[in-house]
Amino acid sequence: MTRTGVRRVIRDAMSQSETHQFKSKWKLQIGPARIAWARLTEDELVAADGQQDKLVDLLQERYDLSRDEARRRVTNFLAMRGC
Repeated sequence: MTRTGVRRVIRDAMSQSETHQFKSKWKLQIGPARIAWARLTEDELVAADGQQDKLVDLLQERYDLSRDEARRRVTNFLAMRGC
């Protein structure tokens, strides 16, 4: 395997590990997310799986926010919780 190939394998493995860690963290954030965004159901938050675009879409729809404002709120929420 070439040096580039080895780097790609390592990067992919790290990415998968980070994704798993984020999903684990997200499961712990569903309660606080329900408090922050009471108009969203627990089922919706579980289905969003911490994916920012899905959360932005939900906030936009439920709170009648612009896409930029919804994205800002999601980003702030995740950053405050170390996600």
